[in-house]
Amino acid sequence: MGFKLKHVFKGPAKVLNAIGKAGIFGQRGNHFRILGIKVGKDLVPVVQAVTVIATTIVAGPAMVSTFAITEATATICVAATSNGVVTGLSGGNESQVTKAVVQGAATAYIGNLATAASTIPEAVTIHVAGNTAVNLSTGSSLDQAIITSLPGAVGYSLPGNVVAQYAATTATGALLDDNALRGGLQSLGIKVAGDIIQNTVNENQKLEQDNRESINEHQKLEQDNKHQKSAHDNKESINKHQKSVQDNKESINKHQMLKQNNIGESRQRYTQLLEHVREKCNSIGLNTSFLDERIASNHGSSDGMMDLYPSSSTQKQQI
Repeated sequence: MGFKLKHVFKGPAKVLNAIGKAGIFGQRGNHFRILGIKVGKDLVPVVQAVTVIATTIVAGPAMVSTFAITEATATICVAATSNGVVTGLSGGNESQVTKAVVQGAATAYIGNLATAASTIPEAVTIHVAGNTAVNLSTGSSLDQAIITSLPGAVGYSLPGNVVAQYAATTATGALLDDNALRGGLQSLGIKVAGDIIQNTVNENQKLEQDNRESINEHQKLEQDNKHQKSAHDNKESINKHQKSVQDNKESINKHQMLKQNNIGESRQRYTQLLEHVREKCNSIGLNTSFLDERIASNHGSSDGMMDLYPSSSTQKQQI
């Protein structure tokens, strides 16, 4: 017996079946239950589809940030996984789980290609052709496969026309179900719930982005304030240094003035001393010519200091 892809999902399918039978989320007996509460038969397709949509919308961005992969790759992985898990919880065997995984991955891949298309006609063509091929490969008839692609084609053609999208979705559900009213309401409910989830996630992401921008702006302001404070501190330091230099200059000037005053006072006292000595010498009849010379020169001296005795030997002999 050769290898088949469904063999990979045999174990996971049994685990998912067991979880579903526990009544937490999935098929238990003849009823689909959520936390033990029965879900109406007509609501089961809505619950299953909305679960897949919500998981894909919410978990996709989380995978991008956690595993550093592209958004397109994350969408494919999450769509395939959520589709297979919901099928297994609903009682699907390994073949059905395998089919759901492949269908989810293929549908997400085609959606990525259509979204990346450069023109609306190209996006519509990719969506219709791709989804028709996927639905045909999973057992749908040609007309069912084409009808299933109708809502997406309208969405790509009229991205801002919500009324047209809801009308196409309701019509598709009505055409594919034996009970047109039930099928239309189920499809419409899935579409409305998916849009609400998508809008909520987009709003939360926008708020997170605004918060990040606000935090970045706050950090930038704090950094600017730090720079301004640093510049202010530097300016104050420069001013203090300049004041210190100015104070030093004033101190030097005061010191020089005091020195000059001291020199002047010393010269004056020295001159008075010489004059007193000259008077004493005159009183005893000594020659005071050398004192007269020193007194005269002292008035023009720069340092005010002089030798009491003349340097010439003649004057010393006269003394």
